[in-house]
Amino acid sequence: MKIIKLRKDKVFSTLSIITSIIGSSPTNSINVEEMRKRVHILSEIENADKNDEDLTLENDYYELLKRSVNTFPFSVANRDLLTIVDDILNAEDVKK
Repeated sequence: MKIIKLRKDKVFSTLSIITSIIGSSPTNSINVEEMRKRVHILSEIENADKNDEDLTLENDYYELLKRSVNTFPFSVANRDLLTIVDDILNAEDVKK
């Protein structure tokens, strides 16, 4: 299980970035199984944001998110955005 810090910076937030990336698949089509996984991730981040908590994802959902971030065609270069991307790509294991 991985944990991702939810940031709310001036322009970007972790919620908006993950919602944009997981809510679309600009580089390839997705099947129904992947759509269900993406909707699950969206639900998890909405719940974490609503409860003012960091996002925790089971490893298979995290791997889908990580793969999606790595293949997403960003159209801007921004330090705050890169910080959020790095938070996602370098998520730590949940300490038990």
